[in-house]
Amino acid sequence: MSAENTTAIIRRYLEDFRTDRSPVTLDKYIVEDELKQHIAMYDSVLPGYYLEPEDMIAEGDRVVVRATVHGVHQGPFMSTPPTGKTVAFPPDHHLQTGQ
Repeated sequence: MSAENTTAIIRRYLEDFRTDRSPVTLDKYIVEDELKQHIAMYDSVLPGYYLEPEDMIAEGDRVVVRATVHGVHQGPFMSTPPTGKTVAFPPDHHLQTGQ
């Protein structure tokens, strides 16, 4: 598969994931149970979160995505109780919060 085709699949996944996290959608793109569990964990902390791609690098059938995570902190995470604040985790891993 070409890098262009692989990147198109990842873009489509990110768009579909933003609007529909149903098992059907996840199963369409994801095989690994560990990744599905990771998504479920983030959904429990930031329900409805989404990834905004900043950069994509593709070679053959591999794609690396550098993305910002956006969501509202509504569930406990480690020792941090829910804040109800809008959060963004940019690719450089600094936490930004707002209303």
